[in-house]
Amino acid sequence: PIVRVRSPRGRAGGRRDRRTLTAQEQGQVLQVVERDFPNRYAEAYVLAYTGMRPGELFALQWADVDEARGRIMIRRAHRRGTVGTTKTDDPREVALTATMAEVLRGHRRRLLTEQHVGLERGLVFPSGTGGHRGPESLHKPLHQAGLTAGVDVRVGPQVLRRTFNTLMLLGNVDRIVLRSQMGHCSEEMTQRYAGVPVEAKQAAVVDLESRTRG
Repeated sequence: PIVRVRSPRGRAGGRRDRRTLTAQEQGQVLQVVERDFPNRYAEAYVLAYTGMRPGELFALQWADVDEARGRIMIRRAHRRGTVGTTKTDDPREVALTATMAEVLRGHRRRLLTEQHVGLERGLVFPSGTGGHRGPESLHKPLHQAGLTAGVDVRVGPQVLRRTFNTLMLLGNVDRIVLRSQMGHCSEEMTQRYAGVPVEAKQAAVVDLESRTRG
């Protein structure tokens, strides 16, 4: 009866490493991913410059990418083999910059050239069998890229999310804009930033791209 019961975790063991990357380190890690793991570069880039959660990334469909309005709609998340609502149960839009759109267009061209089976389902980042990837699928390439870049942080999807948050704060981005982009919200904050225009998010992300890409 107790086979699936987990023992309580100690306080020290339950703490997560909250370290983040500097702007220079993030740029170096992405360069290594582009060189050594080109098929995963678009995923890493979108994570690094949107701050979205990994589960949200792997639930994206091409219909969610709106180049004309410069935005990506986040409506759902993939968690433990199931696609459902986002963590906060609220859809949101994040900025799609010109550079990010170019990266995604190159990614789509590769999928079309390969006639990837995932195209039928409309997934932006399908697995090798055409289904949804799990967040853990990015751990190995990001960790290896961090090692190659000489970064003293175990790089993973959550590190990119925390780094985005930190670098935007260091860039003095309005906190309401940032929370709208990140999807961090209480009920009060949801109402407070509901009307944040995507143009404000684009300006903030373009500034971050310029600071990390050199």
